[in-house]
Formats: sequence, C-alpha cells, structure tokens
Amino acid sequence: MYSSLPTKFRPKKFTQIVGQDEVPIIKQVVKDADNLPPLLLLQGPSGVGKTTAARVVASYLNCSNTVDGEPCAECADCQAVREGNHIGVYELDSATNGTADKLRDLVMRSHLSSDGVKTFILDEAQAISGQGWNVLLKVLEEPPPNCIFLLLTSEPRKVPSKIRTRALKFTFKPVKPKVVRWYVKQLCNHVKIDVSDDDLNVITELSEGSIREALMMLEQSLASERSARDMFCDRDRSLDYLLSIVSADYAGTLKIVDDWWDEVGDAGTIAAQLATTLEKLSFGKVGADYYTGPLHTPKYAKLNDGLTQDALVKVLGAVSDWYLQLTSKAQLIMLSSKLYRLLNGDKAGTSKPVIQEQPKQQNNVADRLGKL
Repeated sequence: MYSSLPTKFRPKKFTQIVGQDEVPIIKQVVKDADNLPPLLLLQGPSGVGKTTAARVVASYLNCSNTVDGEPCAECADCQAVREGNHIGVYELDSATNGTADKLRDLVMRSHLSSDGVKTFILDEAQAISGQGWNVLLKVLEEPPPNCIFLLLTSEPRKVPSKIRTRALKFTFKPVKPKVVRWYVKQLCNHVKIDVSDDDLNVITELSEGSIREALMMLEQSLASERSARDMFCDRDRSLDYLLSIVSADYAGTLKIVDDWWDEVGDAGTIAAQLATTLEKLSFGKVGADYYTGPLHTPKYAKLNDGLTQDALVKVLGAVSDWYLQLTSKAQLIMLSSKLYRLLNGDKAGTSKPVIQEQPKQQNNVADRLGKL
C-alpha cells in the first residue's frame, strides 16, 4: 500500500519530533498517568507536529513497554495506535465529524471501562459545532477517570473560552528553516536519496516552517524527476511583482498581475504571498537572517537594494490597509496603482525600468528612493 513520505516517516516518539519546544513539556505532563490532565489544547499552524505529538501521547499512555517517558513504538498497542485501530484511542476529524451526535458518541465511550488510558484526539477542533462544544463541555466539567482529550487546532480563537480555560495549552510554531533543511537532508541520507543543495534551499523556504509540506514537496519533485526549483518556484510571483513596481515598470506590473491572477485565482492567497515576501524583506533590512533564505537570491538582493527602509515601511502600511479587503483582481490592480504611485510619484503608465543591471542606474534608484 502506498504511503507518503510524511506518513511513512512520522515520528513515533517524543524525541523524534523536531523544532517544537513544547513537546518535552507535553512529555512531562503525561508522564504521570495518575495525575493526568483531562484536556490538552495543541494549537498552531498546519503541518508542524500537532497530530504527531497527540498520537505519540496516545501511544505512550497505552504502551506496556515505556522507557524513560517514551513509548516503545514496537509493541502491539503502539502499532495499533499508528494504524488507527486501538480500542482505547479515538481520533476524530472535526472538520467532517464535529457534530453534536459524534461528540455524544465520544462522551459515551469515555465512560466505558477499559484497560489503559482512553485517549480522544479531536483534530481540526475549530470546526466543532456549537452544540458539539456544549456536549464536550459537559464531560470536561466532570471528566471520567483514566481519560484524556486532546484538541488540535490551527485557529484557537474559534475554540470557546469555556473550553480553553479548562485546557493545558501548548503552542506549536513554524519550524525554523535551518531545522527543516536539516531534517529533510537527514531523511534523504537515511533512505539514500540524492538531493541537491539548491533543491533543499527551495523546499526549505517554500515549506514555510512545515516539515509535512517540505516532505510532500520533496516527494513530488522526486516523482516528477524535476528539480524543486522547476516544480515550485513559479508559484509565487510576489518578488517579480514588487520588482516591477520598484523599477517603475507599470505595464510590466499589470502583466504580472494578470498572470498571477490566472495562476492563483484567489486574492487571499496573493495577499498572503505578498505579505510573506514583505516580511522577509523587513527582517532582512534589520539584519535578521532567519527569514531570508537563499531562494531567489539575485531577485531578493536587487529588491532589497532598491527599497530603502522608509519605502519598505510605506509599502507595508499600504498592503496592510488592503490586506483584508483584497478580494478581486480589480482591487489587486488598484493596490498596484497605489504602490506604484507611492514609490514612483505620478509616473503611472510609464514602463521605463529604474532598476537596471548597470551600477549607474542602481545608484539612481538609491538616490530616488532615499527621498521617500
């Protein structure tokens, strides 16, 4: 049976989960089964280890061969948890099964007697219905013995406060780029996969802190027998977009908007890509290397040189004002016009590039933008 790289190499122990400072704390919390909290809330973006950590918790609490606070990962109980058929572990995708009836069924199961600790993993918890939350609240007010609920969510604000205040909360963050790169490289070495440094750099940056996304990109690149750069670098046109504006190429800007919209077709995604690029530029301006990975180095360097700190602040302010209201292609064009005039005065409609490869033209850019 086919198994994707993230599934095949999903960590089986706490120590195998990388890049999350909260995991050792979770390990200590569940180590004492006699004082087990009834509810843990694991919050953070997708693909950073929440579900993996929850399953390791379930394995540990039902493993008969634990060693130093870790499940053995080899016994029948551990295997059953990984395969999703352990009698004492219940995993629910709340996005499709977050109704009150489904939650009542879980509550009923929590009162049944069984060996070990009954573990309930509710993924995508933000999708639980209002009545479903009420059902869950009742069992959390008087939790049955030997029972633990783990709520996993990427949108903690959608979890009712009455639930949040009863939970031990653990925040998972995007994994640092250097950790993502190291992890992918180690996996490739383990399974004897040749991967170039350039592919590692591309995958690291575009995964945006998600090891799951990084492994899926690696797998897709391997399956297509194409480089990661060829596969994925055309997805985000934000650098070309900003470069065309800074270079006073308004016609080129509109062409990029047109192509960008045809490829993505969603203003929210475009706005997010643009905001991410501006974030990286901002960190780069203050000398922080954390976000400024090696991807698109020539374009990034050119844009970084062409935008002064003051100009970047103005662009960030304008994009921030438009971020939530950007819903259509027409609004994207209006934002482009605003950004163009912000950086180039009233020259809208011209297409003469300001950023050129010649040093003389680059100096002119610096002089002009320095007056903003």
